[in-house]
Amino acid sequence: MFMGDRRKAASRFCRIGFGRRYVTLDDFTARDMAKNDPVLFLQMYKPPVLIDEVQYAPELFTYIKIYIDEHHNPGDV
Repeated sequence: MFMGDRRKAASRFCRIGFGRRYVTLDDFTARDMAKNDPVLFLQMYKPPVLIDEVQYAPELFTYIKIYIDEHHNPGDV
């Protein structure tokens, strides 16, 4: 997890990507999918992925844990 104070360029830093896919939950379509169909969201954005503004979809955390438990690949999540 990468965290930064507001307006300290944390989102911009995440967009660099480090060779990973990037999705932001500022996008209402992605946020809606993360909140209402977390399984589909994780199929669309397979780890390793950087999820910016993940706090907008706390429902996703349980499914991220399940994914980690089932697909334990260090560095993916």
